[in-house]
Amino acid sequence: MHSLLYAQDSNSDQWWYGGEMTYIITTCLLKIYIGAFLKQICVLRSHIIVIWTVIIVFTTVSIYYLFLLAFQCHPVSYFWTRYDIGTSGSCISANVIVNSSYVHSVFNALSDWTLGILPIFLVWNLRMNTRTKISVAVLLSFGAM
Repeated sequence: MHSLLYAQDSNSDQWWYGGEMTYIITTCLLKIYIGAFLKQICVLRSHIIVIWTVIIVFTTVSIYYLFLLAFQCHPVSYFWTRYDIGTSGSCISANVIVNSSYVHSVFNALSDWTLGILPIFLVWNLRMNTRTKISVAVLLSFGAM
């Protein structure tokens, strides 16, 4: 019974590890795709610069965070076998992981808000009635959700 409990923990830790990697990759790709879409409809150079800045900064932070989490333990398999009897390895400090998670979360939220609010500025000076502008801005801002 006791060894079965450890096997289940090891399996769940593998899923946790894979989930962390998948989350970072998908959020980064999503920001790139939304930014690329918005860049296609931008007219002003300042909007394009904002989009490129968001894409580059968030991608850089995400790559750092991905590698930090991927190689937080040596050997990597020690992440999910560390509670098994007879395994050896080491992991970096939990404080580093927690602080990096906060940094990634802050940049994730800032990029979400930036890419979500930017469509309002894209349609601000268009020649159309206010009701249509609001509809277009709301539709384009769905990427923030």
